[in-house]
Amino acid sequence: MNANILHLKRELYQAKIKLQRVRDIFLGPFRRMFLKPRDFTIVSCNCWDWGVYFRYQLPYTSPTTNLLFPPKDYLRFISDMPRYLKEDLVQIDLESFHYYDYVVRRNKRGGFGDKNPENFIYCRLGDVDFVAWHYSEFEDLKKKWNRRRERVNYDKMLFKMHDMWECTFEDFQRFLELTEGKNALFLTAKKEWKEYAADNPNVIYVEKYAKV
Repeated sequence: MNANILHLKRELYQAKIKLQRVRDIFLGPFRRMFLKPRDFTIVSCNCWDWGVYFRYQLPYTSPTTNLLFPPKDYLRFISDMPRYLKEDLVQIDLESFHYYDYVVRRNKRGGFGDKNPENFIYCRLGDVDFVAWHYSEFEDLKKKWNRRRERVNYDKMLFKMHDMWECTFEDFQRFLELTEGKNALFLTAKKEWKEYAADNPNVIYVEKYAKV
């Protein structure tokens, strides 16, 4: 694709995002009037939860907001979340990151666009790793993490995961096991997993992004 066209598409996308944020700031309080309950905690493997909180202009009651957890690390985290939230959050380098090989492969394919994964902030919580690529400073992230982990509502939780970052069928099954009887959402674009969306209300097949 022509570099100028690609640059224009990115500029238009950024403008669209800014307009959506302005809209959410003004419409959020009105939307919130029809939302019950409002004191829920979303534990998401990516920044999807930020979109929900921002859309309704709700306080961030989850430390996972705007973070990205690889599949197996996310599953370890939600398997014993109270214990992990007592762990001290530390910064690590890319080479120590559990999914280092995946990051290198994806970067070679251009999967991060014009972003350099070496500049992302990588974190460790016990034996759980995650990426904070929406942050520019680790100390800022840590302050928000410590503040938000105190707001977690264990009685009203929603767990959200998707099939990215080399998520395996075993990871998918493990998520369903860990969240059985709980509020949960698994988004998949894998056609071979489509049948599970019909049998489990917590699984949603996103045909728009269907993978061959």
